[in-house]
Amino acid sequence: MSGLFGCAKKYRVDFCGSREAYRAGREVVLNYGRIPTDTDYTFYMDGEPILYEIENEEIVLRFIMPARDVVITVDSHNSMTDAPVKQPEADQTDAPQKEAVLAFRSFDGGGPAFSVTLDDSAALSYKTEKKYSSPRHAEMDGAGFTVYITFKGLKPGKTAFTVVSDSPIAGKEELRYAAEVFDDLTLTVTPLSQSPDQ
Repeated sequence: MSGLFGCAKKYRVDFCGSREAYRAGREVVLNYGRIPTDTDYTFYMDGEPILYEIENEEIVLRFIMPARDVVITVDSHNSMTDAPVKQPEADQTDAPQKEAVLAFRSFDGGGPAFSVTLDDSAALSYKTEKKYSSPRHAEMDGAGFTVYITFKGLKPGKTAFTVVSDSPIAGKEELRYAAEVFDDLTLTVTPLSQSPDQ
């Protein structure tokens, strides 16, 4: 019987070009290396996000091996920017939405802070939410995060608002947007062209 168990099937982990085999149910530990403070990472197993840990300033992935071959991929981006995040396709159209969401990237320790000034607070309301890219952000220096600003229409009509990006590194920038609220309180938000001296 021991010979049969010794031949238990192993399954492959494809990770950054390397391929290792593990038995189902075993813990897999993968070391990705040192983590730069200006880069955010998201790891995926067969397209589904998986968490990682920071150990001795290195990224380590741990998971239980499933009974199948798996592919681990990574998506990374530089967090030292306040460029707006690309919105989902539904938000890229001119079709009215129940809520309009703007998203901006930032990072701890000098990244931009974002505030909103409404031209007409009776026409629009908004809320802000901050989401970190890494679940271990408290252990990182310069952890990247995204600020989501969600707008809702309160009464029909046209108005505008300003998003202020204020950073001790990059300075202050004002971004203007037009908003149109329809009778059913759906709305559209459109960036306005900035004047040359802005």
